[in-house]
Amino acid sequence: MNGTIVVNSDGMNNTVFTVSLPIRHDSHPESQEPISISKQITGNHSLISNNYQIENSEKPVVLIVEKNRDLCCYLISILKDKYALLTEINGENAIKTAQEKIPDVIISDVTLPLLDGFQLCEKLKSSLATNHIPIILLTLMHSKEDRIKGIKNGADAFLSKPVYEEEVLALMDQLLSTRKQLREKYNPFIRTSTHREEKDIDGNSANMEFLQRVTNLIYKELTNTENIIEKISSEICLSSSQLNRKMKAISGLTTTNYILKTRLNQAQKLLIHTHKPIGDIAMESGFNDFAYFSRSFKKEFGMTPTTFQRIPTRNKLTDTSQKFN
Repeated sequence: MNGTIVVNSDGMNNTVFTVSLPIRHDSHPESQEPISISKQITGNHSLISNNYQIENSEKPVVLIVEKNRDLCCYLISILKDKYALLTEINGENAIKTAQEKIPDVIISDVTLPLLDGFQLCEKLKSSLATNHIPIILLTLMHSKEDRIKGIKNGADAFLSKPVYEEEVLALMDQLLSTRKQLREKYNPFIRTSTHREEKDIDGNSANMEFLQRVTNLIYKELTNTENIIEKISSEICLSSSQLNRKMKAISGLTTTNYILKTRLNQAQKLLIHTHKPIGDIAMESGFNDFAYFSRSFKKEFGMTPTTFQRIPTRNKLTDTSQKFN
């Protein structure tokens, strides 16, 4: 029909669709007024049903919890290029999705059906599976009460309505950058942790306690080469996928790689402080394939375990500390 459609949205409650059509003999003058659409999402279904796939996505995963269709669509348009997206329209479904998918960030409105944003925040921050996830609450402009209540319930940041693209993207970058910095702080813990040691590293204490707990369980199951991940998951009461996403978020390592590093750390200690045969050390550290142990050790420490064992003890400590500093 050779017409045009212009969309203007304030990112809050109102979106105006201006439809222009050329005048024809069968047109109706009374239908030429701009059409204003402002819809509330109803029912118990998310606005988007897996339109943006998150499985195996390299992008950070963001869960948007918003009942207002216009605002939800606006946030999607801002974030879809950089992030893998999930959406929910009420607090109860959002909690289920967050616990199942373990997103990297959650953006939630304060006003939601079933459970409001404050209750959502409180429940997620009190759950072991989700307490590490940064939560952004959407509040009314200048609503000091909402912000205070959000802080008390564990919110990490706030966005005021109307929402602006630059502010959303800047805040997302800042939150994910902070998480990356915390992961870097955990690196010494990952390299040198043992079930007997507590490391004094600044950062989120709940996350550090979680890593220490996982590490203790790894040492408990160190020689278990069959189902160590399942054992750890069962002890912590998380599924294997929940554990993996949480470990990746906190440490930057998958559960498998974290276990490997812990085993290599143990092997290194045994090589430094004992004179046991390397084959025995490999077995005691959880490796039943000597060739794989040797390759992994060399990749981690820059030399084979045989070469490392020949170095005098004092030089071993110096060489490895220099490698990591």
